[in-house]
Amino acid sequence: MSRPSLKEQRYQQVMDAYETCVARHGLEGATLERIADQACLARPLIRHNVGNRRDLLQGLMRRFEQRCDEFIRYLKDAENNTDGTEQFVTALFQRDCDTARLAYSLAASAQEDESIDALLKRWGEMLKQFLVVYLKRHYLDASDEAINAVAVGISAIYSNAQIYRAMNVEGLNERSGRAAIRLVESLAHI
Repeated sequence: MSRPSLKEQRYQQVMDAYETCVARHGLEGATLERIADQACLARPLIRHNVGNRRDLLQGLMRRFEQRCDEFIRYLKDAENNTDGTEQFVTALFQRDCDTARLAYSLAASAQEDESIDALLKRWGEMLKQFLVVYLKRHYLDASDEAINAVAVGISAIYSNAQIYRAMNVEGLNERSGRAAIRLVESLAHI
């Protein structure tokens, strides 16, 4: 009986390592040597199991899209399982989001790569649109302009908090969540 292929396992191992390297060092700094070290694999196994740098990037972009979709599903669940806007925003800020940190790492390359640019715009738009729909359901009297502004503000606060979360800034996530709640509460006074 033949031994099962380790290709899929190795593929995931390499992609995990690549993602970690991109998050730490940016797209350009995620060298094959660093990826191999992070994955604890010989460098030729990177190419054998994933392919060239473009294949790595395409795999990373697919993973990023999957994470975006998972995050929106999380938000939908949080909306259904929380009582009120404050609990919803608190649930949002309690969620650790590698997607936001990875987006930040990819942003430097977005000007040079249209596919990365489109992917990051899609992520930002998905989050903003979810928040717009959520806020419209809860703040019926608020104008579209006010709701859009608050949705963009929450997205920005959230993304910023996630980027700095890895730096372990004490209390940043909680303070960011409170700032987002205040921003949402401003809709009741407009």
